[in-house]
Amino acid sequence: MGQRKSKLSFFLKQHPKCCYCGGEVDAGSIDHVPPKAVFKYKHRPSGLEVPACSHCNAAHSPFDEFFAFIAFLQLSSKANHVEPRFNSMISGLVPRFPEAIVEIVRKSSRGWVKDASGLLRPVIVATFEDPAVHFAVEYMAARISCALVYLFHGASVPLQTCFKTRWVSNASGDHAAVMKLARGLPNYISLKQGSFNTSDQFEARYFIESPTRAGFAFNFHQSFQVTCVVEPEAQRGEEEPLFTVTRDGIAPLNHDYPPSLRIPVRR
Repeated sequence: MGQRKSKLSFFLKQHPKCCYCGGEVDAGSIDHVPPKAVFKYKHRPSGLEVPACSHCNAAHSPFDEFFAFIAFLQLSSKANHVEPRFNSMISGLVPRFPEAIVEIVRKSSRGWVKDASGLLRPVIVATFEDPAVHFAVEYMAARISCALVYLFHGASVPLQTCFKTRWVSNASGDHAAVMKLARGLPNYISLKQGSFNTSDQFEARYFIESPTRAGFAFNFHQSFQVTCVVEPEAQRGEEEPLFTVTRDGIAPLNHDYPPSLRIPVRR
């Protein structure tokens, strides 16, 4: 416990402001991007750590587990991993996202795919139409983009900066176009520590011109991709989901989401 407090104290001296609140609010914790929940068995190499205030950390927490659930459900369709936490994740998510979980389960079906050895294995084929699913994925992309700008440019994304997000699965007709776009981005990062490499679970390509102009393409579990464009302000008539930086952290800008998906206002 003493070492953990010492590490946190040292970290906050170097990074005193929350990177999600436009550099306007004091940080009080370390946020991992992506969160540990996204990785198999919650095994995550160190690195990609950013300062966050207690408000943002609390706001992120329920969506971390929901995003992980979506990621592992997508991964199960590849038949090479079944996350042991899967059933407990569903139980934990039902109270917060009941309609979304019921909708996903109701529209899921079982199928068969060939694994790397050529054997047929049963898989879950899910359809993601509930707004909670889209919110969780797009919110995660905006958060990681905000964090990477801070890490690699050395400055917080300013207030009112916007994030345009889009996600596609490997089965989507837009997948090839998104992958072509991703390969055109000049920089690459994944998480690894010694021989422990998680590029099969998370990798990103990106460019950062400034804290208000950047582009990212994230690949999760080699199953689905999310792109995010950072722009100074929203343009009228935008159809893409937009998020923006506020003093309450990253929040949706142009979509009306159900109450369960609203980001709490700082008290």
